[in-house]
Order: sequence, then C-alpha cells, then structure tokens
Amino acid sequence: MLYFISLGLYDENDMSLKALNRAKNCDILFLESYTQPNINKEKLEKLFGKKIEILSRKQIEESDIIFKQAKEKNVGLLVGGDCFSATTHSILKKGAEEKGIKVEVIHGSSIFSAIAECGLHLYKFGKTASITFPERTGNEIPKSVFDIIKQNQSINAHTLLLLDIDIENEKYMNVRQALEILSNELGENIEVVVCSRLGGNTSIKFGKIKDLKNLDFGKIPHVIIIPSKLHFTEKECLERYRI
Repeated sequence: MLYFISLGLYDENDMSLKALNRAKNCDILFLESYTQPNINKEKLEKLFGKKIEILSRKQIEESDIIFKQAKEKNVGLLVGGDCFSATTHSILKKGAEEKGIKVEVIHGSSIFSAIAECGLHLYKFGKTASITFPERTGNEIPKSVFDIIKQNQSINAHTLLLLDIDIENEKYMNVRQALEILSNELGENIEVVVCSRLGGNTSIKFGKIKDLKNLDFGKIPHVIIIPSKLHFTEKECLERYRI
C-alpha cells in the first residue's frame, strides 16, 4: 500500500489528524522535502515515533525504490503542502496504480488556496508560473513566464508566481531578486502582492515594485502575485496591505 500523506502548508503542525494517524501506521516513511523547505525531519520522526528517509526529487522521479517497498509493506510518502500540487506526484500515483499497488491519498492545505488570504478571489487566478534562478536557464528568464503573465492579464486573471528553490545547495530565491527580474520586463510601476510565510508568521504586502523591492520580507517561503482587474471587494482587501 502506498500512502500519499500531505503535511500541510507551513510546518509539521499543519498536517491533519488523518495524515498523522496514517503516518504512524506506516511501516516505512519517505520524505520529499523539495516543495516545502520548512518541514523538519527530526520533529516529524518524534511525532510519528519512527525513522524517515529523505528522497531527492530525482530519486522520486527516476527510482522505483518506493514501488518495491509498497508491494510488500505500507509505505508513506510525506509531502509538504498538498501531495498533488506538484505534477511529479501525479505521475508517481499513476505508476503505482499501473503496477497494481493500492493507493490512498490524504490531502492537505496548500499555497494554491492559502493565497486567498490576501483578499483576491481564488476563481480569478489563471496559470501559475515559476521564477527560476537565471543561472539555471543560461542567465535568461524563460519567455514562457512573461507569456503566462500576459495571457492571464488578457482574460483578467491573477498570476501566482512561485520563487525558485535549490534544495541541494540550500539556496532560495528572495523577493528582491524576483522583483528585479519582473521590473526588467514589466517596469517598476506594476502593482504586485508579496505573501510571506502563509500559515506561519504571515506577512502580506501590496504596492508597486519600486516601493517593495527594497523591503526586507524576512524568512522563506514567499510568493508573488500579479493582480489583474480587481473586483471592488478585492480592491478593498488589498488596500489594507498597501505599502
């Protein structure tokens, strides 16, 4: 049996009771940490009363270590946020089912719903894009990022921008870097929302890039939202966070 166990948005305290109980009953626990850097392995081991093995993204995508174990034992894959916020896990679930392995999913809180805390309507969000470290892509930001922003704006849809994470090198893109990248293409007068540590020590700031880019946004994680045309209730909510 393979259990996809969502740990929730911010840290180990965000998981559901179902997630906690399923993890305690598993024979083997694997932790995927690249989607949620705030998850603490030692704290989870104390909560579950058993050892946890960390798997890299490459191990999850290319190795059948999980399948081999799940054919004989109850295996739990611990994932920050919600299990299926990342397409990697959907592919893993499909592969397990094709091999005749029973699967159960325990969902959790996710950035894709938590962003509504800023006051923007969830149903008005369009495609999501990721701002990557320039050195990963030949020192140029992929054109697709700005294409997505423009497409969303054309249908009055908000754009959620995720900031790059390099777990292996413990490197995280900061908000200033991301805003600088955006301003080079879109200008400094575009208004954005910066959400920091949703579910934890939350901070939400709204304003023009030129007014935000020199602020200290504190510890990770962060996301940036480029709003489209605002409903009057969205506008009222965002004004509370204006810089």
